[in-house]
Amino acid sequence: MNNILNSIKLDYYILKSSDFRRMIIISIVPLIAGVLSKDPLLILGLAMMTSGFFMGTIFAVIEKSNLNKLYGVIPVEKRQTVIGRYVFTLLAGIAIAAAGTILTLIAAFIMNIGISSFAFSAWLGGSFLLYCFLISAQFPLYFVVDYSKSAAFANLPYILLILIGVFFIKKYPQIFTQSVAFFTHYPYLIWVIGILGALLLLGISMAISIALYNKHEL
Repeated sequence: MNNILNSIKLDYYILKSSDFRRMIIISIVPLIAGVLSKDPLLILGLAMMTSGFFMGTIFAVIEKSNLNKLYGVIPVEKRQTVIGRYVFTLLAGIAIAAAGTILTLIAAFIMNIGISSFAFSAWLGGSFLLYCFLISAQFPLYFVVDYSKSAAFANLPYILLILIGVFFIKKYPQIFTQSVAFFTHYPYLIWVIGILGALLLLGISMAISIALYNKHEL
């Protein structure tokens, strides 16, 4: 347990040492987009999406600084390193969702725009699920292939998801309408699907990463 906690701390310091300007952009861009579009919920959605991409920076810093050798000598098992990184990413996602929620509510108050509980739940649950999907799709590849070589390919599942989603909404708009109607009657399922779906994605991805990383030579 202590080794996992140490791995989490190490990932925190690695992310903290990365390009500070990127972190500023991640904080400002969603806020500006939400204000200009007069849609406060866009702040929450963009904050979670951009953060999902940014979390891969941990692997970029490790590659750039050649920290793989460090992970090879410190008394932390590969499995513990993987678990620590996923736990850290989950905690970061929760913190980002909380910060995005606060900024969204402040922006809505300043612009005097009302947000229904259903719309807020859908955006928060969906954004968190999307964040975890991005992590789940990227991390297994990053654990075995250099970030510089795999970053473009790691984003393909996300792009395909968007394309498939747009296709089905345009081709079968009734599915989207029926889904909205269903969740309107059972709004609590938004949280159930968002949270359990996110944890399931991370759990499966983590198991794959452990299996791949154990076979990977540092």
